[in-house]
Amino acid sequence: MSVFRRDNTWSEVLRDPTYGGDSVGLAFADDGRLATSAYDGKICLYDAGFKLVATQEVLSGDHPARIAFRPDGKVLAVGFQDKPVVDLLDGYSLARRPGPDIHGLS
Repeated sequence: MSVFRRDNTWSEVLRDPTYGGDSVGLAFADDGRLATSAYDGKICLYDAGFKLVATQEVLSGDHPARIAFRPDGKVLAVGFQDKPVVDLLDGYSLARRPGPDIHGLS
């Protein structure tokens, strides 16, 4: 996974060779933290300097896709390509948080 600075030079600012699948989602918190999702099943969290802070691999689905921070940055929501479920993770540590009740959804 690579992140590029959007300016006249489009210089690379982050490369993480540990990804085992395509990176399909990313979200920035207001303070500059970056969260990414990939089809290897991982969510990664980087600080504002693009240093890896945490990785979460224990999720409800196999293919995390869309991700978004809550406006205050304290919670990260993760949606999946393969299941109708949303995981909620701590926005600073990626620790699992209680998610919404999806009983009866298919």
